[in-house]
Amino acid sequence: MVGAVLIIAMTRADTKDIPKIVETLANSNHSAVLGWSIATIILIGSVFIIKMMCKIHDREIERIAKERDQLQQKLLNLGG
Repeated sequence: MVGAVLIIAMTRADTKDIPKIVETLANSNHSAVLGWSIATIILIGSVFIIKMMCKIHDREIERIAKERDQLQQKLLNLGG
């Protein structure tokens, strides 16, 4: 939670205040919290994207299989 607050503070701060914020973070014991917060956000985002990609992949494979079956059925009907 502290990491999220620090990220928001960095994005909304004036450019002249950013060096002070970075210095405070570097000298603080909470800098590890910021790193772990960013790592957690990246991990959660990656898991979400991979699950979404798997669903898209499965739907596309099913669509291709249906199309293949339909085309094979047409071919068999024309040949018979």
